[in-house]
Amino acid sequence: MNKLMLTLTTGLLLSLLCSCADLKLVSAYKADSVEVHDTTLVTYFWGIKARTDVPARCDSKAICQVKTTVRPGHVILAVFTLGMVIPQHIEWYCCPPPVNDNIVN
Repeated sequence: MNKLMLTLTTGLLLSLLCSCADLKLVSAYKADSVEVHDTTLVTYFWGIKARTDVPARCDSKAICQVKTTVRPGHVILAVFTLGMVIPQHIEWYCCPPPVNDNIVN
């Protein structure tokens, strides 16, 4: 019994010391001034319960980069709930509006 508790405690501590897992999707690196938005979305019951869409709120109607992050706490929650609750942190970067250099005043 003590060996099992030691193994579980060690596993929990190691998972808490891990860094986050990031995934980035980048379409443009040239953007100098980007608008950053973020939210945490939660999937319930293995995706059976439909979640609402998150509006991008980009003035330029263009997204330069999307980043998803899985944190150790999110993984622990997903494991303890057997996948019934899975949080995901998402950041998206709105591109600045395109500048038209051919405009004549």
